Amino acid sequence: LALYGLGGFIALLLVVILFQKFVLWRNRKKITQQALYLSQQQAFFDSFTEGSVQLNQQGEIVFVNRPGCYFLGKKSEDILQNKFSEFFDGEIAQAIEQKLNDKQASKLQIFARNRHLLLSFTTSSDFPSDIAVVVTLIDVTNFQIKLDQQAKDIAHLEAVLDNTHLGQLTLNLDKKVFSSNALFANMLGLDMPPTGELKALQALVDKADLYEFNQALERLKQESRIELNCHFTTAKGRLLVRLFGLATKHNDKGEPLALHFIVQNQT
Repeated sequence: LALYGLGGFIALLLVVILFQKFVLWRNRKKITQQALYLSQQQAFFDSFTEGSVQLNQQGEIVFVNRPGCYFLGKKSEDILQNKFSEFFDGEIAQAIEQKLNDKQASKLQIFARNRHLLLSFTTSSDFPSDIAVVVTLIDVTNFQIKLDQQAKDIAHLEAVLDNTHLGQLTLNLDKKVFSSNALFANMLGLDMPPTGELKALQALVDKADLYEFNQALERLKQESRIELNCHFTTAKGRLLVRLFGLATKHNDKGEPLALHFIVQNQT
């Protein structure tokens, strides 16, 4: 009986050991699967060319991918648990804090570490409870350089046009407003370039030519460029000019939103 009892105890002990080994194996498998999942998630985020930073309710970083580390100029261990705004100086840090306090989806373009960065702040009720905001960092340096170069080219073109003694008119058809340059003002004998509502420009057109002027604006919607002679009213009488019009901006339907006119004095 004692042997039977001892045998039963040993068998029970073996069952317990086998059960513990099974539990241990299952836990190890679960941990391995979780580690693999986290590794895949990290690789997924690291594959982005965009930086991704996740912040908690205090604005502290709880996750950052590899591009995010690059843009912040630190290793991940030196980034995590620190406030996101602390990686920027002065007014930029204040602007970031303002965006975080607003708790709304928004964007902010900054210049930091010799790069133009576009920061996109995203909030969602679907985020886990420990994540308040996700910030995406996109390097727009090359795009900004192109914009700056375009601005320089436009400024140069305007300077060239000024030297050719050509007036300029810009019409915003969406807002129904216009602007002009100093040379156009000189043609009309005005001290300041006329600007304002489109009807103010139409009031400067000689009444005899107003119908043709308005028809030309309508034709620009289909033809994209026009030429016409037109008289403007000045303090010294009627001024004959040649207008060269071009549609410079369109909506998604192809309809012009902005027109640009070169004004040539014909007198």
